[in-house]
Amino acid sequence: MNAIPYSTELQLAWTQLDSHKPSYILSANREEVGSLTWSKSMGTLADARVAGRHWTLKREGFWKPYVTVRNAGQNANVVVAELHWLRDTRLVFGDGRSFVLCLINMWRQEWMIKTADGQAILRFNPTHTPEGMTSPVQVLALEDDPEILTILVLLGWYLLVSLYSSSDDAATTAAITATLS
Repeated sequence: MNAIPYSTELQLAWTQLDSHKPSYILSANREEVGSLTWSKSMGTLADARVAGRHWTLKREGFWKPYVTVRNAGQNANVVVAELHWLRDTRLVFGDGRSFVLCLINMWRQEWMIKTADGQAILRFNPTHTPEGMTSPVQVLALEDDPEILTILVLLGWYLLVSLYSSSDDAATTAAITATLS
C-alpha cells in the first residue's frame, strides 16, 4: 500500500468489505491505501495497516473505558483515547499533543476531530448500507506530521465503528427483550 498523499483536496473513504465481518478498507482517490480489521467479530482488538506501517487498536477498561493505539508488537501506547460517549472524546498522543473527537451534527451523523485549541482537522460522515458501514473522510487541515494524521484517520474510524456496533447491540438486545416480555 502506498503512503497517503494528504491534501485538503484528497478524497478519503472507509468502506466495509463484507457487512458480516468487521473489516474496512481505506481508499484515497479510489486507490486502496489502508485497512482496519477486527481480530474477532465481537472483540475489541483491531489491526490497522497503512503504507507498510502496522498498528493495533484495542478498547480497554470498564468504568473508565479507553482505546490504545500501539505500534504492532510493542507495548508502548502511541495514543490513548479517553472515551466519553456523552461528550467529546480526548485523543492524547505520547508526546502530549491532544485532539478531540466530537459529534457536530446529530441528524446527519457528522463527526469531527479537532486540535485541543479547536481547529478542525478531519470530518467523518458514517452511513449504514445493506453492504455495510462506510464514510467519506474529509481532510480539513494538515498536521505537521503525516503519521499523526494517519493515526487520527484510523483511530477516528475505530471509535465510530465501535460506537455504532455498541448501539446496534443495544438495539438488538432491546428488541429481543421486548419480544420476550
